[in-house]
Amino acid sequence: MLAPALRQDGFTGSGSTWVRGAPNRDRAVVNLQSSQFSTADEVRCNMNLALIPAPWWEWLQAFHLERSYRTPKHQHGMWRRRLMAGIGPADSAGW
Repeated sequence: MLAPALRQDGFTGSGSTWVRGAPNRDRAVVNLQSSQFSTADEVRCNMNLALIPAPWWEWLQAFHLERSYRTPKHQHGMWRRRLMAGIGPADSAGW
């Protein structure tokens, strides 16, 4: 259900990570992180969001040669936030 909405908004990707590039080569990343405690009846997940400015991405690629930084991921973001649904007495972990 999330994938069609992201594709309609110009994101590319599959599975759990989706990326949208801007004309200036900045990138936005949406990542869906599932909990290991999900069941067939209930999927627990967090949504990780990241913004990767083009100069920051270029620096990561140039100075971190020991890793393959071909595809941006949420952990590469200069700005990152995690959206957690369900925070409350029934789900204090935020999943």
